[in-house]
Amino acid sequence: MVSRRGPVMLMLLALMAACTSGPSPAMEARSNTRVTAVDSGFLTATIVPPIPPMPSPTLVGPLAQVIAWLDMGEGSAAFDAMIYGQEVSSGATYKAFMSVGDHHAEAVRRKTPETLFVQAPGRYVFYARLTYVPELYHWGYTGCPPLTDCGSQPLLAIDVEPEGTYEIRISDRGAVLPEAGAAVTVPWVLQGGP
Repeated sequence: MVSRRGPVMLMLLALMAACTSGPSPAMEARSNTRVTAVDSGFLTATIVPPIPPMPSPTLVGPLAQVIAWLDMGEGSAAFDAMIYGQEVSSGATYKAFMSVGDHHAEAVRRKTPETLFVQAPGRYVFYARLTYVPELYHWGYTGCPPLTDCGSQPLLAIDVEPEGTYEIRISDRGAVLPEAGAAVTVPWVLQGGP
């Protein structure tokens, strides 16, 4: 009786050697594949999609600093958020990234908010979008407290001056947000204005 274990074992050893010897030429040729070794000695390949550059205005000249809190009320979000400051007439839009965990409701009062720098002087509205389904999960700076149905409130705009520091709390889940990069056409009013 002839044993068939020998060829099977030989094939398994050859397969293991091929898997641990290094990346294949096809994998090395792909510029968007990252090959990494893990502690077990096996290689893993992760497809890394190309990230297109995000257009953003260049900050030159005098700036203003805006300290922005994202207050979602109770609970929290398990996704990152982007805070936006948008000049109402030119549409110049400046962004600050808020990592997950920085906007948990119970930590809002204890953690440092995100700091956003904008060109000054100017008149800006502020809002935030979660990076996960940003068209559905967004908040605006309207003065409406979190978890309150304030109806249709206009965004509050603030006039910023060079080297000025301003603090805002973005918390209105029902706010209508402008299109980034364009003049603001959604309802807005000047904070402290008539």
